[in-house]
Amino acid sequence: MSVPPGLPLCHRSPRLAAAENRHHLIMASHVSLLRDIGLLSHALEGRDLARELIAATLDPGPLRNSASADKAIEYLFVGRPWLAIRRLRALARSHPDLPDLQYILALALDMSGARLMAIDQYRHVLALSPSHPYALCHLGMVLEAEGKSDEAIVAYRHALAVLPGRVRLRAYIAQFLINALDGDAALKVLEPALPQLKCDPEIQFLWGQALALAQRFEESAIALIGSLRTLIQSHEYRPDISYPENNIPRAEFRAALIATLGCLDRAGLVANIAYGTLLGLVRDKDFIPYDTDIDFMIDAAISPADIYAAFAGDSDFVAYSFRDMGPHAEQRAVITFFYRSIAIDFFRFFPDLDAPEFLWCGIASGGRLLRFQHRRFELAREIFCGAEVWVPEKPEQFLNEAYGPNWAVPDPFFPLWASPNLMGDFDTIGRNLAISSIFTAIYYNQIEKALKYCAHARSMSENHELFDEIAQILDGKIN
Repeated sequence: MSVPPGLPLCHRSPRLAAAENRHHLIMASHVSLLRDIGLLSHALEGRDLARELIAATLDPGPLRNSASADKAIEYLFVGRPWLAIRRLRALARSHPDLPDLQYILALALDMSGARLMAIDQYRHVLALSPSHPYALCHLGMVLEAEGKSDEAIVAYRHALAVLPGRVRLRAYIAQFLINALDGDAALKVLEPALPQLKCDPEIQFLWGQALALAQRFEESAIALIGSLRTLIQSHEYRPDISYPENNIPRAEFRAALIATLGCLDRAGLVANIAYGTLLGLVRDKDFIPYDTDIDFMIDAAISPADIYAAFAGDSDFVAYSFRDMGPHAEQRAVITFFYRSIAIDFFRFFPDLDAPEFLWCGIASGGRLLRFQHRRFELAREIFCGAEVWVPEKPEQFLNEAYGPNWAVPDPFFPLWASPNLMGDFDTIGRNLAISSIFTAIYYNQIEKALKYCAHARSMSENHELFDEIAQILDGKIN
């Protein structure tokens, strides 16, 4: 089960999976042109944006033709920052007065999970360039990930003080606050930018997300729909871009699977494969080509502490977690690790107290807990990619619940919010997520994906007219 765009994150991981939170805000008036936190992503568009960032940053002076710099950049592109760090450190020693080079080293440390070293490096950048807005913003984010909220706020406010009139900077910081699930604070940051609201789809989009976090869902829907219509009318369309196959080698997936099973066995824990990984076993007899993670389900009676302990002794695994969500803090729904470049998700399943024959899994999105219902199942053993795994005894029933009756038809665009076992009314629970997904796809010129999202949303929503309208406008733009 992939994580949808817009998923709020606060802790940083070494390598964020492709579908995780896409920051697509363009900051102006600085050589580094940070157009996307996609630098931390395997997504194709994220790597392209990272290429622009790094090229702009490393272009000046003696680094222009540096083979070592090119190799370090290549490592960053493929999500292997730990291999880039040694080269970047050598370059930084040779060119100690280039703040943007020092900033790229800080980003690489940040990407590798070495947050404390990244904090020191961001501060070193600021010693060279006290008004470096990107270093200030990222320092704030890493400080927040370390639980140092007061220091993070100081860094964010400093960034605003550096460029107080920059709408893009306000949007950038508002996105951080949205990631931290603080909708009220994001609304306050965005208020000075509201004069641009009607003509700027990105500001409308962020405003809508912040309203949703503030539990103002109807206002949020109006803002998000407005952002979508504005984007469609103003967007310059290029030829359709199809969703690329994942560039992670299958051998890396298999190595991650075997290593994960080894840790579980040594700890005496039982977890069954599920969602996209189970789909790969049943339909493709291998990992599906567009997957970005390995999905497991595990009994919620097994505590998060026990799961973390199972992987604590293996340095190839790095723990990653979402911020606990207020009333849902005692029900942490997903535990995530990274094995090198592969995300490993453990969806904890809980008993459905209202229907004892069912259980549910959940995931945090948009400041709420989305819950997905499954019939209780027994486990069976299967061989998958050379390893013995636990699976639901009736895997087809499980896949039908998760993906609907057409689960056997490959659909690289299937979004989380279109799962037919989503608990609750779609137009209350999933509508805003659907609009956000369509917005993001159009923003990145992935029109085929946007049209598919419209079809999925139409099948789920009672408001067919909205998604029909968007699809018709898109068709008119590209035909």
